[in-house]
Amino acid sequence: MYFFFEDLKADTFYSVKEELFDSFNNRFPEKRSYTTQNKITINFRKWCEYKGYKPHDNRNGGSTKLSYIIPEKKEEVQDLWDELNKKANKI
Repeated sequence: MYFFFEDLKADTFYSVKEELFDSFNNRFPEKRSYTTQNKITINFRKWCEYKGYKPHDNRNGGSTKLSYIIPEKKEEVQDLWDELNKKANKI
């Protein structure tokens, strides 16, 4: 199911019912009998965790919309001396 979420765009909300659940069932009709909206939501969150994304949901009037945010990657400092050398070279 994870590859299904690969087409989703970051910072865009998708309705669980209309856009995700129905789209999944149309694309994979053979899995319709054991796919639920709850399973779509659970797997979406697991996919976000696997990819290192931050899931975000919006609930309004019984309708749930899901989105994700790609966090900015921070430059990892390998060594304190490397960081100090970089600062010294800037001076």
